[in-house]
Amino acid sequence: MADLASTPFVDLAVVMPVYNEAACIKQVLTSWTSTLTQLRIRFRLVVIDDGSTDGTAKILESLGGEPWIDIITQKNAGHGPALLTAYAHAVQLAAWVFQTDSDDEMDPADFPTLWQRKDRFEAGFGVRQRSQRGAVRRAITAISRWMVRLLFGDAVKDVNVPFRLIPSHLLRALLPAIPPKSFAPNVMIAAAFAQSELRVYNHPLRNRPRQTGISIKRELSILFGAARALWQILFFSIKLASKPPLLRANTVTPPARSESPGNLRAEPKWLLVRRSVFPVIVLLFVAALVVRWPNLHQPVNRDISAYATIGARMHDGQWPYRDLFDHKQPLIYAVFWLLGAIAPRSNVAIQITAVLIAGFGGVIVWGVLHRLIGFSAALAAAFLLVTIGAARAFEGTDLNTEHLLATVMCLAVLLPLSFRSPVTLRNAAIAGIIAAFAVGAKAVAVLAMPAVMLPLFCHPLHVRDRWFAKVGMFALGVSAPWMILILFYAADGGLTDLLWANIGYNINYVATLRPQYLFFGASINALLVVAITVGAIRLLTFGARDRICWTALLWLVGAAAGAKIGRGDFPHYFAPIVPPAAILVCMPVRFDRKSSRRCFNFIRVAAVIGVAIPFLRDVSGGYGLTPAQIGWRMFDVESVPWNYQKRVGTWLRAHSNAKDRLFVAGAEPGFYWQSSLQPATKYLYDYVSTFVPGFNNTLAEALQSKPPRFIVLPERRDYAYLGWLSGSGYHVTAQFGPVRVLELRQSSTGEISTDFGQGQCP
Repeated sequence: MADLASTPFVDLAVVMPVYNEAACIKQVLTSWTSTLTQLRIRFRLVVIDDGSTDGTAKILESLGGEPWIDIITQKNAGHGPALLTAYAHAVQLAAWVFQTDSDDEMDPADFPTLWQRKDRFEAGFGVRQRSQRGAVRRAITAISRWMVRLLFGDAVKDVNVPFRLIPSHLLRALLPAIPPKSFAPNVMIAAAFAQSELRVYNHPLRNRPRQTGISIKRELSILFGAARALWQILFFSIKLASKPPLLRANTVTPPARSESPGNLRAEPKWLLVRRSVFPVIVLLFVAALVVRWPNLHQPVNRDISAYATIGARMHDGQWPYRDLFDHKQPLIYAVFWLLGAIAPRSNVAIQITAVLIAGFGGVIVWGVLHRLIGFSAALAAAFLLVTIGAARAFEGTDLNTEHLLATVMCLAVLLPLSFRSPVTLRNAAIAGIIAAFAVGAKAVAVLAMPAVMLPLFCHPLHVRDRWFAKVGMFALGVSAPWMILILFYAADGGLTDLLWANIGYNINYVATLRPQYLFFGASINALLVVAITVGAIRLLTFGARDRICWTALLWLVGAAAGAKIGRGDFPHYFAPIVPPAAILVCMPVRFDRKSSRRCFNFIRVAAVIGVAIPFLRDVSGGYGLTPAQIGWRMFDVESVPWNYQKRVGTWLRAHSNAKDRLFVAGAEPGFYWQSSLQPATKYLYDYVSTFVPGFNNTLAEALQSKPPRFIVLPERRDYAYLGWLSGSGYHVTAQFGPVRVLELRQSSTGEISTDFGQGQCP
């Protein structure tokens, strides 16, 4: 290897990695030397032998004394690391670096035209036509090109071509950002130029067959390496989006657009968003899956079972409220109706949907806020949302109405922040429609409506009546979905049921619960304190008119009030608090002194880590547990009957026919869901007896007048509405743990099961 201290600086360094090319390497070097000599430029060939075993090393050694060649030898490390080593050597030798391969597939005759146009671009890349390369190599090139276009744009047409001319100062700035063991560093280099605003020239190349044979073994090794390269490119894209190395002030200022010839392509700034979307989406959804992975097979609790039962029965023409009673808002049933069509009776499908909804919330947070508060701050907020939101403090692995509300509110609150000023009437209507869906997830969303409306009306207005028009369009957007729903139920005779379930029952339900207005739990209280503190400092440093911070604060207050208005302090009530709290703790602040900013950020990071650790420790506690243990960990003894839902349901489906009906005592609708049998009454649980006088008698009369074939008793306790069972002809026909299945089988002698004493409830 040449001594760099004694090597003269030249115009061009040609980088050429070599591995087992003894059949053609001498011819390739001779061809390139002849072409470059004719151009009358000062050049050096930088040839790196990546541990060849076929005599290539001896051929190169015979050329080692030539002044126009530097030979580097190393143990076999792969094409990527060898290429990076050669690049690092070449940028110290020459003003320009050109890279080509040693298999004689690239024709040196294509280079002079590229060199003559070098003053018109910052990077020149060849574009190969259809060639005689192997199928694996063609597939890898196609996949790489597709991925780079998706992540970074299509400024570079052939992202992995071994025919590229780059100024040394740009390549020198880029090399530290490329991992040293990258499988395809050329793809990363192309990606960096594609995402920059530097001028890129795509130079057409002539077809030329590969001179050496194609090894199947080598093709397969390339295939496996390419799979690893896809992940490397994904993470490299995140690094580029947060800190693009080719946009630094100490590299180069892009020339004016008018200087670009017709076949030069420069990327507009808006493509940065498109380039970042895919890797961020993958990162957030993977994070949401990892923290919820232990719970994919957890037992389905009674709330989720009720939604699943109603969603499944909707496919048979039964509707919530009118045909099957529940008191939640309608959006959750639409979600479970879809799940019932895609994956009926699947616990895993419900948990995967919870993962997707959580990940989608994170994507919305980053997608809107990265333009408003910065890439890193928005990504940190989104990542915090999808990770700590999985903790038991929020029952974050479930798919309850509050978890759906948290994601819909992300869209309802943050989308208006992205509207351009002045806000149009159409945008106001769109914001209203999304807000209506938020209320359709859970009615307490109305408490966060100030956060939705603030971005719509905080802009200066030139015409006063425009303000009233926007209010009207927003109100129309909010009311339209609800009016459609009301008209639908009125037409089908279920309007009274709709109003009673959503209003009357919920008022009575809340009145029976015990309020605790200020305490959310130690971990959540700590999160709220940090969020409000950072929000206050943000307002002090950015000014009191910072609409982003005020929107997040109003959202947090509305979510906290919504959690407490339910009075029950069930953990899932607190799930809507997570998005605004995560956004607030990650918001940037402004200090004139760099030392003050660093000090604040250090304290902030320490506080966030301290707040997040209890949540993440709780999340990690689920790993290694069985589904039954996870259910017990989350819901204690209440989860015991849920462990038998699938087994009981399977048994019932095997021993029943389509016309059979089922009644489940207590409040365990999961047995309806898993059995797919028609519920004997519209009430899936007996909580209604608390608010409706005479409910037990009405239910008993309905069951006696038309007895269902099967009755499931989840627990061994008295049920006031089942006192008539003794002597009724029901027998215990199956038992699964504490769960008993009764079947109506009147014997010829009139005998009944000895499990029931006279006058006793089973």
